[in-house]
Amino acid sequence: NNNNNNSAIDISSDDVHTNKEEAQAHIEQEAEEEENDTANDGEPLSLYVGNLPFDTTQEEIQDIFEPFGTITDIQLRPRRGFARVIYTSCASSRLLQTPLQLRGRDLTVELSGQSPYVVLLGWCRQNRVDKPQFNCTQTSEGYLMSMELNGAMYVGAHPAPSLKEAKKALARVFLSSVGIDMPPRPVSPVESESALEAVPETAPESAADVSETVAEPVVDSMKTLSVNLIDSPGHVDFSSEVTAALRITDGALVVVDCIEGVCVQTETVLRQALSERVKPVLFLNKMDRVILELQLSPAEAFSHFEKTISAVNQVILTYQDASLPDQQVSILDGTVAFGSALQGWAFTATSFLRKYQLKSIDTQMLRSKLESNMTRYFCEFFLKPIYELFDLVMVKKDLELLQKRLSSLAIKLSSSEWDLREKKLIKPIMQSFLPAAESLIEMIAIHLPSPVEAQRYRVDILYNGPLHDEAAVAIRNCDPNGPLMMFVSKMVPTSEGSSRFYAFGRIFSGTAKSGTKVRILGSEYSAENVSDVRIGKIQGVVSLMGSHATSLFECPCGNTVGLVGLDSHMNKTGTVTTSETAQALRTMKFSVSPVVRVAIKSGRPELMPKLSDALHILAKRDPCLQVSVDPETKEHVLAGAGELHLAVCVSSLAILTNEMEIVVSDPMVSFRETVTKMSPAPCLAKSLNKHNRVYFVAEPLDPMLIQAIEKGDVRTDQDVVERARILVDKYGWNATDARKIWAFGPLDNGPTGSNMLVDCTHGIATGSIRDSVIQAFQSVVLKGVLANEKLRGVRFNLVDAVIHNDSAHRGPRQIIPAASRSMMAAMLTAGPRFYEPIYAVEVQAPETVVGSIYSVITRRRGQVLVDEIRGSTPLHTIVGTLPVNESFGFATELRSETSGRAFPQSSFDHWELIYEDPLESGMSQVTDQINIAKTILRNVRTRKGLAVEVPHLDQLIDKL
Repeated sequence: NNNNNNSAIDISSDDVHTNKEEAQAHIEQEAEEEENDTANDGEPLSLYVGNLPFDTTQEEIQDIFEPFGTITDIQLRPRRGFARVIYTSCASSRLLQTPLQLRGRDLTVELSGQSPYVVLLGWCRQNRVDKPQFNCTQTSEGYLMSMELNGAMYVGAHPAPSLKEAKKALARVFLSSVGIDMPPRPVSPVESESALEAVPETAPESAADVSETVAEPVVDSMKTLSVNLIDSPGHVDFSSEVTAALRITDGALVVVDCIEGVCVQTETVLRQALSERVKPVLFLNKMDRVILELQLSPAEAFSHFEKTISAVNQVILTYQDASLPDQQVSILDGTVAFGSALQGWAFTATSFLRKYQLKSIDTQMLRSKLESNMTRYFCEFFLKPIYELFDLVMVKKDLELLQKRLSSLAIKLSSSEWDLREKKLIKPIMQSFLPAAESLIEMIAIHLPSPVEAQRYRVDILYNGPLHDEAAVAIRNCDPNGPLMMFVSKMVPTSEGSSRFYAFGRIFSGTAKSGTKVRILGSEYSAENVSDVRIGKIQGVVSLMGSHATSLFECPCGNTVGLVGLDSHMNKTGTVTTSETAQALRTMKFSVSPVVRVAIKSGRPELMPKLSDALHILAKRDPCLQVSVDPETKEHVLAGAGELHLAVCVSSLAILTNEMEIVVSDPMVSFRETVTKMSPAPCLAKSLNKHNRVYFVAEPLDPMLIQAIEKGDVRTDQDVVERARILVDKYGWNATDARKIWAFGPLDNGPTGSNMLVDCTHGIATGSIRDSVIQAFQSVVLKGVLANEKLRGVRFNLVDAVIHNDSAHRGPRQIIPAASRSMMAAMLTAGPRFYEPIYAVEVQAPETVVGSIYSVITRRRGQVLVDEIRGSTPLHTIVGTLPVNESFGFATELRSETSGRAFPQSSFDHWELIYEDPLESGMSQVTDQINIAKTILRNVRTRKGLAVEVPHLDQLIDKL
């Protein structure tokens, strides 16, 4: 029905087929009719007229074409949108050059027998190739068609005004690529003008191009698509996998539970994607539960969807890069998909409207109605047909009525599928009606950028070097002929349990070829630290498809690929390049920190070497996992993002060691040490030979500066003047001090740590001891004075020094111990404190158990920040914070207290200062309770085998 009233639109009309096989037969039938109507010499002239409105009359056709000659017959097929006009005499040249319109539509006029599609079918017969298979997508700008021919997929790069035009555009350019030139079709002045505006003067070449640029309208261009799709885990403990995937991709398909809405992990993923300038599109999952379990009406369901989309857009607005266009998602734009991943069906507004278009219903009218009243017409056009199918299967269970409905929708089920009932039956029905793969791939292909487009605006956040050097220019242009620039984001085992790895990553420029000699820049490489570089040779190039690896001779830029033979030259990540001058691509910033640790040892001491090898393999393939050896206990320590992450790692370790007996300690938490005030006086330490003296002062860094360092806004590889200007203007630093920063630390997790070493001396030649002092600084910030934990937010100032003139008396053995003791003493005098890691916790639960949730959180030193009802559901969403040290067993206790009705999610959120003084005796002066900081200090030092008491100040400083 194509009425202008407000009634529902029926997409179950019997006169047009939606089944793919019948649609293909329909296209072939048209082609045969075109072939049969071919005009020969001396015969009447037959014209094909396409893109007609469905209710076109013969009188309208005659009024348009009669001025060009004598018409003997008009064969009109309005439902198919075309007609044949037969002349006894005709000014065909003038007719073909004249743009013709009917009701605002540009008509397609061609001599019968000269249709590009007919010529394409002839080419297929001649070359013994199967006929092409077509699939079409409707966008706001027209129709985008894909064609499968001879095992390859071809996709129109730009939308066409009609289905016929889209099909002929693909055929025309394919024929041109095989050397068959077709006469250009007549184009309206408006279309010609828009085409000229859309075609760039010089189009960048890429591996995806299958034809050269031709002087034809944009709708006739054609490209193949290669989609590199990476699936990453959804659990917050594996956010590092998401980070590794986002670095080497240009778009993100964000899956959100449409019942629970935007959760902690959703915001984390979106923040990561937008920080990497990766464009997101949205898929709202679990629509089947909305219909079957919550039993929401279409209006209530849409209201719930709308709130979730609004929440997603709010997160995007908060974190999106101001220099880029708006990244928000929209239903009408086709950047939001709805469906059920479990049942395998999905749709977007674009894909669903195409079903109406196949019934010859004016989709522009439907779009205008959706724009005028989205709530009403989204329910009418999209949700109502879905609800009707669910109702027939799950409620009415009327198979006869269901068969009629499915027949009208051209849905065919096998006899075995008809034996299914309820949920098992609705799954194949919905998969046939709204196949998920088609809608999602369409959304990815249309709305997510290609590497050529994305690298133009991503290069300045990806590349560490100058943005005008050869590597940066090649990355910006996605140039396959430029120097190889590849970022390896993960090491992938060649097989389960293997000690060999593929270096998996993204080629940003150049072409990876087997046998190429390359430079491998490690994660610590920078313009100032050029030691982390290796020379290697690419022994092989593989395409990783799931668990299978396909060997390639070469692979151009824009693709993800695995390299063979480089695993011995890099640890976890790095840059692979053929350029001798290129700088490294920036290291990844993980949204989680490895704050939970366990100690690992073998039940049989003689098998410890085997365990050590397995731990090395495990650490190499997990981006976030850290493996170290405790110097006191000699135990291997695994540090991960959470309990689940470590449990998975231990399970993988058991497989790698062939089920060796492994002893795992209770989970331990990593803390950070800091200071809260400036040291009241410089702390003196003398070298062992008493010929050198150093004086240090410790002070805390501004919390905003700490965040800037951890985000990468202030880095060690920045230009000194640029960095000094930021520190002076934003954080009130002295200009001289800002230009005399010696080092950031620690360097165990990237090139920039959140602690600083500054030379504040005046008139003293400190350059001779600089390297030794930096080495001492790195050891101190890695193991603090309180409990051998890393430091965070501490600035050490070298305020004075006495240095021996003879270099033999001021070597590293003299300076490093003295500088270390002076810095540790400065910390003790500057109000030392602990930072503890904090989880953001989100709990979904019914109202009846909210009180129990509050009790569990508060008992564990947590705080409830938000408590709200989730849309139209009976669920409460409780958001709060919880110390990681108190989180072990939290989920188990919560399920026990709520009888399994509460569902928690936790992710690392921030570091929080513990205000209690760990060196204070007795009760805390802050809370009048047990001193938490002192308890942490005692437990950590005991666990590490250290003396219970912290070193006294007299043991660290010297006297004149």
